[in-house]
Amino acid sequence: MVLELRERFCSLNADLRSLLPLSGDPTMWWPVVGPSRHVAPAGRLRQLRKAQMALSHAAEFLQSYFGLPMAFDVAYCLCSALCSAYEILMQLVRPHWIVEFSYSESSAVSGLWAAYHSLNILLVCLSCSAAADEAAACGLFLLRASVMSDHRCAELEAFLRLTLHSPPLRFTAAGFVTLDRRLLVSALAAMVTYLVILGQLSFK
Repeated sequence: MVLELRERFCSLNADLRSLLPLSGDPTMWWPVVGPSRHVAPAGRLRQLRKAQMALSHAAEFLQSYFGLPMAFDVAYCLCSALCSAYEILMQLVRPHWIVEFSYSESSAVSGLWAAYHSLNILLVCLSCSAAADEAAACGLFLLRASVMSDHRCAELEAFLRLTLHSPPLRFTAAGFVTLDRRLLVSALAAMVTYLVILGQLSFK
């Protein structure tokens, strides 16, 4: 669903590129000779503004519906990846000690489980980050167009105010963590830290 939302934002941004003065040949918008200049159709901008509002409401609904299950899923994937990585560590260091506590006696199986749970977190974070980036690009296009255009367009200014004053789109796991690329770095750091601690406790 997040990827579908990203595709809708991509379509919205593509329409903005074809409509606003930053797209195509600049001479089509600012001719050197002649008083007439191309002005973005107000009706089309109004449609795109309504589409952007609908996409924002869809993102809010997605957050409210999947926030808590996503928090449990992220916690489960992190704990499972950490346990699988700990099994791999102990199977390499103390294979006879870990065999009674491990689900599998093969380090390959533990490695597959660790890769599976890590891939789940990776896909979720990258998908949410890509959707947030496309939503932020919409405001950037409008801001550049309003600066470069010589004409005052009420619909363009209303669209720009909507994007500037609206909170930036971001996906969270029920407000506990933000699902973006920074979560991947934090999760990796937490896993390494806990692996070191568990390894030291196990050796003692």
